Amino acid sequence: MCFHHGPQVFIAGSGPIGATFAAELHRINPKLKILMTDIGGLDTAVPGSHKKNSIDFQKDIDRFVHIIQSQLTTIPTPERKLIPQHLFVFSTKANSSSKWFVRNNQNPEQLPEFNLGAEAVTRCVGGMSTHWTCACPELDPDLERPRLDEDDTKNNAEWVRLYTRAKKLIGVGENQFSHSIRHQLVLDTLIKEFPAVGNAPARKFKALPLACDRDTVDPRFVTWHDLGVSLKVDEEEVVRAGDFFELYPNTRCTRVWQLPGKGEIDFVECTRLRLGKVDTNVQVKAKVYIIAAGAVGTPQILANSFFAKEQEMPALGKYITEQTMAFCQIMLYRDLIADVREHPKEDWKKRVEDHIRDFPLDPIAMPFDEPEPQVTSPISKEHPWHTQIHRDAFSYGKVGATIDSRVVVDLRFFGRNEPVETNTLTFSDKHRDGYDMPQPTFHFQMTPQSRKESGMMMADANHVWQVATKLGGYLPGSEPQFLEPGLALHLAVSTHSKSAKPPHPPGNVKNYSVVDEFSQVYDFSNLFLGGNGIIPTAFAANPTLTSMCYAIRASTVIAEKAK
Repeated sequence: MCFHHGPQVFIAGSGPIGATFAAELHRINPKLKILMTDIGGLDTAVPGSHKKNSIDFQKDIDRFVHIIQSQLTTIPTPERKLIPQHLFVFSTKANSSSKWFVRNNQNPEQLPEFNLGAEAVTRCVGGMSTHWTCACPELDPDLERPRLDEDDTKNNAEWVRLYTRAKKLIGVGENQFSHSIRHQLVLDTLIKEFPAVGNAPARKFKALPLACDRDTVDPRFVTWHDLGVSLKVDEEEVVRAGDFFELYPNTRCTRVWQLPGKGEIDFVECTRLRLGKVDTNVQVKAKVYIIAAGAVGTPQILANSFFAKEQEMPALGKYITEQTMAFCQIMLYRDLIADVREHPKEDWKKRVEDHIRDFPLDPIAMPFDEPEPQVTSPISKEHPWHTQIHRDAFSYGKVGATIDSRVVVDLRFFGRNEPVETNTLTFSDKHRDGYDMPQPTFHFQMTPQSRKESGMMMADANHVWQVATKLGGYLPGSEPQFLEPGLALHLAVSTHSKSAKPPHPPGNVKNYSVVDEFSQVYDFSNLFLGGNGIIPTAFAANPTLTSMCYAIRASTVIAEKAK
């Protein structure tokens, strides 16, 4: 091994949260030297940039589905299937002394009935921010958001400060699609169809907060934001920004090493996976260490490390949550589209008439490049789930080439799961994944309250699915359905923080949380964590902006320690 000296701060993970740490620390103290690693490679010309900014995908969003699918690695894959007998003739034979046959780094310890079968990770520079939806809602203060201070006034003020900074950092707005006919048509229709009735308040619909910018020169296109910096790549595949930042791709953060007899990390062990010669182990010394490798990768690194008994983390991987998801697609009513020609907005009428003039054979009176809708109905006490009504790319929901995507609208509903101790993420001491790290194993079941809310989300005609029928008819094959657990990709609470008012019994705080309110690991003076795993509460909305808030808050403490 060789030592790498020099950085004050080491960061494992170049996704949205790792990048937030780097950007915020540099803002606080431009003199800090930061070294970052990522287990994945450089997939884009500008490191960490959003792949959906390609014109090809903005003209045909369904083509981006394959990009997302190619970037996701499902974890873990249970292995219980026997090999067909005829294959034994050629290459292998059954082992009667073993109850499983391990192949392709599958996990024989994962029970299918407790698995999050669609949970996945992205391994590349930029992580999920290279293909995410850029949806950035705030968590509801009463139903989702954690508490950072017992005093209500101080707690609310702190969240306002953090959300304001996070939105500015990644560029969040709500009017990038306001000029779109499709967007405003969907939004106006839903607001009209769900008024207040008696004592029941009107259901709230508004523009989905997004991290993107509309092109001022050609408004047909947007620039989807990522958290990468404009960086320079040298011949050794080392990404640099000025003299303060280095990012090493294809570099696995293997484990952290504790300084003997002290609550302090001495160095981090990394492995360069691609150097053209042989794998190289590197020990990096820094003043502060940040692990922001995702809700699975971060506890995986910690589980692969060695700590003194008094510094062990009993809550690691406990209380995990993942959102339930329901999904359908509808085709807009013909009359709804036809009415656009009579809409009082003159610019709508002109754009449609120009399109009809230029394309008289087009049966749909809607410009080809009209931006998609981006609408949300936030969680509420009456509807305890988060709703997104749009036409975007996920790893599912691709529309066939024979269907015009201008008339298709996706409806996605995200439900909460309360953190309970029995829902766990553990790591094997026997089996390794494809990157030679401990295999993750889920033990997850929906709570009774989550099942109740999910049933309401799917079945109550006066609530969710009535939204769809106000806009159009179901697309065949995409009728209302629950999706496989884990497909939301919003796993959380695997390395969760202490809450100012925790819903746990009194006792040792380490038994129900891994880090304090500033994301610092208990009993360690220089180890911090980041990512969705930090959030300690059940939530239905997209968590990225909130996870950024935790990173921003921790950066103040880290910058002081790293001087």
